[in-house]
Formats: sequence, structure tokens, C-alpha cells
Amino acid sequence: MSSPRAARNPLLPVLLPALLGGLALAPFTAALQRGAPKPEPPASPAEAVPGAQGDDAPRAAGDAAPDRAPRPLPTADEWKELQARDRRVAFTPRTAADARALLASSAPSAEKRAAAWLALGSSGAVSERLALEDLTRHGAGIERRAAILALGELSTGVEALFTSLTSEEDEIAECALLALLRSNRAASRRRVEEIANDPGHPLHDAAGALLVFVADRAGSTPNRASALLLELRWQAARQFGLVDGQAWQVLQVQRLAYDPVFRRELVVRRAARLYRPGARDHLLQILLAGQGPARITTAIAAMPLEVQSLVENDLWAPADHAEWRLVLEAIDARGLASVVPGLLERAAAVDALHYEATVLLARTGKIELARYVDPDLSRLGIADRLAACDAFAISGDLGWRSRLEDLEQSLDVPVRLAARVARMRLGSRVAEDEVRGILGDVEHADHAALVRVLLGVARDPVVGNLLEDYLPTAEGAEALDLAVTLCQQGRITARARVRAALAADPTPKGPEALRLLRALGRRPGPEDLELLRQLFPLEDERDVQIELAGALLELGDPEILPVVRASLWQDEFDLSLLAAAVLAEVGGGVRVLRDELRVPPAEAASADLRRVGFAIGAWGGMREVEDLARELRYASGHPALQGALLGVLSTRTQ
Repeated sequence: MSSPRAARNPLLPVLLPALLGGLALAPFTAALQRGAPKPEPPASPAEAVPGAQGDDAPRAAGDAAPDRAPRPLPTADEWKELQARDRRVAFTPRTAADARALLASSAPSAEKRAAAWLALGSSGAVSERLALEDLTRHGAGIERRAAILALGELSTGVEALFTSLTSEEDEIAECALLALLRSNRAASRRRVEEIANDPGHPLHDAAGALLVFVADRAGSTPNRASALLLELRWQAARQFGLVDGQAWQVLQVQRLAYDPVFRRELVVRRAARLYRPGARDHLLQILLAGQGPARITTAIAAMPLEVQSLVENDLWAPADHAEWRLVLEAIDARGLASVVPGLLERAAAVDALHYEATVLLARTGKIELARYVDPDLSRLGIADRLAACDAFAISGDLGWRSRLEDLEQSLDVPVRLAARVARMRLGSRVAEDEVRGILGDVEHADHAALVRVLLGVARDPVVGNLLEDYLPTAEGAEALDLAVTLCQQGRITARARVRAALAADPTPKGPEALRLLRALGRRPGPEDLELLRQLFPLEDERDVQIELAGALLELGDPEILPVVRASLWQDEFDLSLLAAAVLAEVGGGVRVLRDELRVPPAEAASADLRRVGFAIGAWGGMREVEDLARELRYASGHPALQGALLGVLSTRTQ
């Protein structure tokens, strides 16, 4: 739709010659897509060495809770990397306060507490000496070893205590020897040298290795105490200090901003909620020419009819079964089955997805289900028979009861139970009593299988209510599975359990973290924001990082905006324009794009400036162009002003 303001604005005849200066529009527009060479990402702040990827990664020797076996010593390469990492750490006056706050919080893991104790020592928190001495005498496991090392970092003259510890078990004795050396006292060093010079002393080898470690770290070999010290210093710096002179979180956000796949998935995912004219044009181009799952799920959410038209006219189609499944999942999640029946018909023609698509078609209430169901279901796999039972129940047609009764005779337990649940959903009181009886009896042989079947159809109100009633009595992993599924279905009573599972220490990782974040990320609320902020950036697989960052961006958290800014300046035209729209919506309006132009990246070329200007014109209209012109001077020929004018003109075709 054209902008009346742009169409009749008297500035256009004046601005056009001054700005474009005879440039042909075609090469000018093409120039919007070219930019300066992009900068190389910074060195990875978390290399593949023990402990570098969070609490659940391999750790240095001795870094174990009392009930865990010690980790093996680092290899030669890992030892070099531990030393290299240690040169990057530093501690600040704020370190001690942050470490005390963690120690005062509720039930952090032993590893996190150990890092906090060492942070106190490394930051010179002399006021904590008595607490450290008490832990050294009466503590256990990794926390006690950390307290010994922290006292050594403080250099407060407790040689007698350290000397008494050399007669204890090897792990404690070696930490005491290292603490003596790190205290930088001549008498302490002489004591370690005496042990090293006594071939008969049990700590002879350890003392020699530690003397080399202190005098010539590069030429040393690891032992349990030295490896633990470097590992704890790294963990302490990440949580309470600095790495490469910056907070760990800042470094991680920078790394994510340099990841083009992460930027693309994050921006395209958020673009599903862009309602600006023209946004769908850029989404369409990304769908047709781009990569990644977000382009499919976002296209379904933002323009389902257009995607259906593309598929029906053979202009685009999912590349494989995985992409088709993304289409079905997006339709299911958004409740769009009745909107895109033609797209579902195409999906149903794919043999591997036939019954998944049939379930969604059944929800439209406009199909003759018998046309989609095999006369002989016994030849199908279990997953297809489960889907058939679901479709029968969704149809609401009592005529399918006889088929369900036949399926109840199946030798496959999931199929038998799915048929019974379907009969319950069709109103059978007998089936409901049987289902409730099995669900309430955790000792029943079919209980676990029934729960899995019910979770698969939890969107059904009858099943959802049944599971919600059962949730308070469920325990352990079953309770969490119920909470995650109910949370995904929008049941707010389950969200507290999902939040608690995500807040656990140690933090969940991998697929477990992904499913929890996906559940909580479904309509996240202000009560989720604080937890998500604490988790970000979660060092994990890219899918997990995208899920967490996407939920925070959905809530408008500014921590994520550097990634969106990086996409604005570094990515291709369509993605950059979407990033500009997201930045404008989350960051406070189109004026934030003008702020970007005031201090562009050092490597930004004229094409980059022109592209950001185009975004200002496209998303802000002529009013923003006028403001930009006043700021840059009308006849300056600034690339951003040129782009802004073209951006306004582009809206006349919408």
C-alpha cells in the first residue's frame, strides 16, 4: 500500500536529484546487498578442554563431588590449554561480593561452591579467612580442597595448618603443598623443597612436580592439585570475574553474534510476530532461498495461505521428510489445520507422514475420514496406528468404536491403550474407568505405557484435564514429563515445575534443556524472565542456545539485542531488513536504527550504511526520512539517506 505522505511530499523532487545523482536504480538497489568484508569472530572463550563447557563437561583431576570418582589428569594438550586459559582470567573488587551471594543462595552444587570459595581467595577477601580455615578443617570433597587452595591464594600465614594436612590423603596433601607454594613465603617453600628432596617421602613426586609448576608453568606436568587450581580459577573467573578483560556473559554474547546460523535462526524466528507491511516479502525470499528450520516454521506462522499456494502451484515444497515434519509441527502448534487444508492434503500424500497429516485434517471437521484410513490397520506400524486412533477420536464419530474395539485386541500395548483412550474420548464411561484405574495405579504393568499414550494426545481437553488432575500425585521423571507436556498445551499449573527443573543445579543440558526451554518458551511470561536471564548464555548445543535466546527476545530482553544488531550490519539484504524490523520493535522504535547509523561498526561499508538507511525508510516512512535528512543534511549524498529514500519508495508497491 502506498504512503500518501510519500506520494505528495514536496521534498521528493528536491531530494531525488541530490541523493541519487543520476544513479540507475537497478545497480543502486543491488548495491544494498553488498557490504564490506565481515570481521572474523573472536577467539573462542571456551575451548574443548576439561571443564570449559560448563559444569557437566569433563573436569580436571580431583574436580569431583565427594560421591563422584575423580576425573583423569589432563592430557598434554589439555594441560597446555588449561595454562593458556589461566592467563586470560582476572578478578575484580566485585568478585568477592558475587561469590558470597552464591554461597548464601539455596543449594548450589558443590562445584559452584568450590569455584566461589576460590574466587574469595583469588580476589584477596581476607575477611573470609576464618570461614576458609573452618572449611579446611571440617569440610569434605571438592569444597575442602578449594578452601585449602583459596587460603594459599590469600597468603595469610597458615603454614602450620597446611603442614598438618600433608599427612592426610593424597588429594588433600597435594592441595596443601600447592597452597604452601602459592603463599609466596620462604619458609613454606623450604618445607616443600624438603619433601621433594626426600625420596622416601610419600609426597616426593608431587612436591617436585608442584615446585616445577610454580617456577616454570610451561615446563610442568599436571597433578591433581595444579589441575584443580587452574580449573577452579577458570570457573571462578567465568562466574565472578573477568575473562579477556570482560564478563563471561559479554564474551558469550559476542560469540553468538559472530555465528551466522545463530543470527539467522534467531531473527527469522522472531520475525513470525512482525506485522509490518513488507515483512512477508522478505520472509518469502528467505523461505525460497534460505536454509534452516526457522524459515519454515516462521513462514507457516506468518503467511500460511501463501505457503499453501506455493506448494499447490509447485513453486516451493519442503525438501525432505524432515522439512515436511516441520510444516506439520508448525501447523499443529499454531492451530492452523482448518486454514491450510490443501497443504495438509499434500502432506498426506507423503507415505511416511500420511497419518500425521490425517490427524490434522481430522481437526478441520471437513473430511471424510474413511478415505484416509486403511481398511486393514494391522499392517501399519505402531506410530501410524496410534495416529489412526487419535484421528478416530478427533472425528467425534461414534461409528469408529467398532474399529477401536478391534484395535484394543492388538498385541502391541501402546496400540491397545491408545484405542482405549480414544474410546474414552468418544464418551465411553467404561473406557474412562479403565483408563483412570490404570493411571492411578503406578504398580500396574501398563501404567507407564498409558502415560506415554496420554501425553501424545494431551491437547484433547478430556485428556488434558485427566493429566492435570493426576499431576500433583505424580513423582520423579514422570511428573516432569507431565509438566512439560501440559506446559506446552498452555496449562499454567504446570509451569512452576518446568521452571524448577530448569533452575536445578547443575543446569540441564542437551535434549533435556531443549525440551524444558521449548515448554517454558511457549507463551513466556514476566515470571519466567528472571530465570531465563540467569540461564543466558547457556553453553550448550546451538538449538538450545537459540531456544533460550528466542524466549528472551520474545520478552524484549536487551541482553539479546547485540545479536540482532550484528545481523543488521552483517547479514544479507532480506535478513538484515528483518533484523532492522525486530530491532525497531524490541528496541523502542525506528529511532534505534538512526542510533545505529550514528556509531556504525568500523568495518561498515557504504553499502551497509545504505542498507540500514533503506530499513529506516521502509519501516519508518517519510517522517523518518525527513528526520534523517535533517540530521545528515539534505544534499549530503550520504549512503544512508540514499537508502532511506529508496526504502520509502519501495513501500509504494505494498
